[in-house]
Amino acid sequence: MIGDVTSEVAIKGFAGAVLLSAKPASTAELMEDILGFERVGEEGDFVRFTSYADIGNTIDIKLTTNGGSQMGVGTIHHIAFRAKDDKDQLDWQGYIANHGYAVTL
Repeated sequence: MIGDVTSEVAIKGFAGAVLLSAKPASTAELMEDILGFERVGEEGDFVRFTSYADIGNTIDIKLTTNGGSQMGVGTIHHIAFRAKDDKDQLDWQGYIANHGYAVTL
């Protein structure tokens, strides 16, 4: 227990995330063709992708852009994806970089 929060009611993870992108079609292509997420639906101007994970397995991408953006308080600029171990993480970094995307090390 941490403070007044018991393990029964503690946050265990996130279901997923909504991505806003300057290039939503390219982001959708990355999710499906490179990262292996499955496109499972589209509604309005959102498309949904899922993975096999128990949690954190849903990514929604807004297909329209909102114009420019800027960093600020409360802004999330990256999402960390789960890897089995250090070797798996390095393999993914190489795979993604070989497809022309910048990755953090």
